[in-house]
Amino acid sequence: MGTAALDTPSLPTDTTWGVPDVELDVRALRRYRGFLRVALATGEWLSGLLAIAILVAAVWMVTMTNFENDVFSDGTANSCVLNGSTGEIVNVR
Repeated sequence: MGTAALDTPSLPTDTTWGVPDVELDVRALRRYRGFLRVALATGEWLSGLLAIAILVAAVWMVTMTNFENDVFSDGTANSCVLNGSTGEIVNVR
């Protein structure tokens, strides 16, 4: 068993591995790269806007929501809602 067989492996000759592609459309690649650049910039702006929208929605929900409303049953088929802002009890279905 010699070392010559280990040093020079036999490669198949019918593959295109390592052979450069000669049919490249440079204009198409440049357009595609430009499209990717625009898509990346748009995605960055949209993710920033989404983060700001989520932050604004969370602040609005915490500050503008009345957490003192209460729903309870008065013993009938209807339920009652106590409005925390006015203190009024309203029957609802």
